[in-house]
Amino acid sequence: MTSRDSETTYRWPMLTRYAETDELFVLLTPDKYGVGLVVLPKRGAAEPADADRLRAVLDRNATRI
Repeated sequence: MTSRDSETTYRWPMLTRYAETDELFVLLTPDKYGVGLVVLPKRGAAEPADADRLRAVLDRNATRI
């Protein structure tokens, strides 16, 4: 993840679950690590197909809840 002021790398074992709303993807840590999350607003996608591609990547690497 990259923002204006920082860059962070997460590996899939750290973000094993995700949820999706109309406006967000929410990636979650496994319960054994406590509650941690990454929020990805869909408005950050350049086009609707980008959200579809992200969903496909998430489905391959995490469990949808």
